[in-house]
Amino acid sequence: MKEPVIYKSKVQLSLLGASQNTLYPAGTLVMVTRSGILRRTLPLAILGHESTVNQDIKAICTPYYEITEYLYWYFTALETDILEKYQKDGTTVESIDFEKFQQIEIILPPFNELKRIIGQLQSLLHLVELITTNSDEIVATIEKTKSKILELAMQGKLVPQDPTDEPAAEMLKRINPKAKIITDNPHYPQLPDNWVLTDIKSVSEYGGGATISIDNICDEDWILELEDIEKDSGIILEKKQKRDREVKGVRHRFDNGNILYSKLRTYLNKVLIAPTGGYCSTEIVPIKCHKCVFPDYLCAWLRSSYFLAYTQSCGYGVKMPRLSTSDAKNGIVPLPPLKEQRRIMEQVTSLFGLLDSISNSAN
Repeated sequence: MKEPVIYKSKVQLSLLGASQNTLYPAGTLVMVTRSGILRRTLPLAILGHESTVNQDIKAICTPYYEITEYLYWYFTALETDILEKYQKDGTTVESIDFEKFQQIEIILPPFNELKRIIGQLQSLLHLVELITTNSDEIVATIEKTKSKILELAMQGKLVPQDPTDEPAAEMLKRINPKAKIITDNPHYPQLPDNWVLTDIKSVSEYGGGATISIDNICDEDWILELEDIEKDSGIILEKKQKRDREVKGVRHRFDNGNILYSKLRTYLNKVLIAPTGGYCSTEIVPIKCHKCVFPDYLCAWLRSSYFLAYTQSCGYGVKMPRLSTSDAKNGIVPLPPLKEQRRIMEQVTSLFGLLDSISNSAN
């Protein structure tokens, strides 16, 4: 009884054997009443063929197949309630008191609505089955969708522009007079009028944090290693203090709100914003944003397909490619006005949250 409708059984009866047992027609609802041997479940099924049952199974016949289907899902929904309320007293094996169970109250809709309910259930269950069967494919599609969302965001196509926003070029020069403004870059799509192309060193302090000997780090301080970060998502898989791991050498110090960027094998996309201060592997670069860019916007850019393509074009090393500090600092950044950066990230966060909920359901 592992499927809603049973078409086969391991035990078959001869015609003589069948003539000596009660036969129930196809469309009969059958229920196991000895739940104790089945780990507190209530197995239910509908007979797909004329059949007989053993002493642990009760049969429920209805005048219409649609009502049988409705009862199947009705009792399935109430499984926990039925197991608690209709147990047989004084038995060593948990069993359903079928005499008592026959008094159960059933909410029965009009027949046509009942059929609509069953139809809707079948559609939804089919969708669930498709999601379960194709979960890996769905998750891969979701990751591609996220990449496309970031691509549109970095082209100024995700949210509308507001002409009253301070243009990015004016904002950048006001905050950092030495900032580089790139006026000619044929490799990047045309930007909205109030955006500007610049480079990472103009909007942030890349890798300027102190390098600390492990001997000068307290036992309770957070030590972040590359293996602690999930690829693509930037999720922290494990947060360990110094006392929890064997470490030697030196570590970079980072502060709450710094972007943490893995320069090793950049295609793994291990980029995140530090939730607290701590110390990280020297393969992870702390980035402190200037006031012209929000950390979450720059973090999104570093994870975008555009910047990934750039890092793969200039990375050095064959087995373990790295991004050099100079190449990282010279990497371009499409910079919107500050208010638009906030609008972009609000929309990205909202869309990613929806996609993550779908992905979690698929898994």
